[in-house]
Amino acid sequence: MPTRQNIFKLKRSNVSGKIPTISGLTVGELAINTQDGFLYTSIADIGGTTTVSIRQIGWDRLSTLSGGTVNGPVSINNILSATTYYGDGSNLTGVSNGITLTIEWKFSTSTSNSDPGSGNFRYNNTIPSGVTEIYVDNITNNGVDLQTILSKIKSGFDLYIQQKDDSTKAFLFNITNNSINNSGWYTIPVSYISNGTGGLPQNNRACTFVLFNSSTGGSSSGSTTDNFVTGGTFNQTTRNLTLNRTNGSVIVTGITDTYVTGLTVSNSVLTLSQNNGQSGLTATIGLKTKVGYLSGGTFTNNPKTASVTFTSNFSDSNYAIFLTGGANRTYTYENQSLSGFTINANANPVFTQNVYWQAIGLGETL
Repeated sequence: MPTRQNIFKLKRSNVSGKIPTISGLTVGELAINTQDGFLYTSIADIGGTTTVSIRQIGWDRLSTLSGGTVNGPVSINNILSATTYYGDGSNLTGVSNGITLTIEWKFSTSTSNSDPGSGNFRYNNTIPSGVTEIYVDNITNNGVDLQTILSKIKSGFDLYIQQKDDSTKAFLFNITNNSINNSGWYTIPVSYISNGTGGLPQNNRACTFVLFNSSTGGSSSGSTTDNFVTGGTFNQTTRNLTLNRTNGSVIVTGITDTYVTGLTVSNSVLTLSQNNGQSGLTATIGLKTKVGYLSGGTFTNNPKTASVTFTSNFSDSNYAIFLTGGANRTYTYENQSLSGFTINANANPVFTQNVYWQAIGLGETL
């Protein structure tokens, strides 16, 4: 008895781009475009009897998805293309924590200010806290040319970098200025925030870059009272603290910065507290002043002399020196330099009384 084979064929078209019409498919029917390899079905009305729309189905549907809403996370394992790209997220709505972009390059241990090579990046310092520039090739470790995105990097973003297989080799930076195009590679100016316990990434190991807009991040401020300070600003790039001063007794209005947590003033020295792992910064309010004493027993030679060495130098050797002490001596100074000076007792006899000194930088206060 002969074997019978039944072949079922769907409605079909071999014209590329052709899609079934609503009138061409009844509820429950399928149609295929044999040129494009797309499968279509009919969508019924509430009653389930009348076709109201045609929908593409199957694995390739995302390639031509138009409109609609995606709920939940979406993973894309290749290049995501868009007709319009807003690099800073300024035209996106409903985003509460800024824009996040994840990319991958391999680490180079060289610190040379040059193209790190295709797929690579490097720091300008082997000490994490000393990193101020990151050099990144246009081509990622995955072979994608991201020159356009690198050109959009600007001040206000934070950058997290981690060796993919070791979370202890992680670094967090603040981007302090716009990226610099060096033709084929970019320089990203940064300031160090923190790092993990594992040190630098290993050479030629893949690292993940997470770039996110930190403009929505909080900041803190502190305030204190001083006769002349009315407020100030802290520059993350130069790490300089600028104080605004008046000639009246007013309260400090405060310094606001992502990393500043407070201010204190003691003995004309203002201390700025930070939460980025750096020690507190200090600034002297008024003229720079150094004060100390030498005991008489430290004076040697004839006439008796002794040297004063500062803990920190003056910016130049132009400062005023005041001396006072016992033992009925006429004290003078000599050998004045950035780092100190010599006190001359102008007499040979030994003495034990203290000699007090004061060095004040030149200028005037309000």
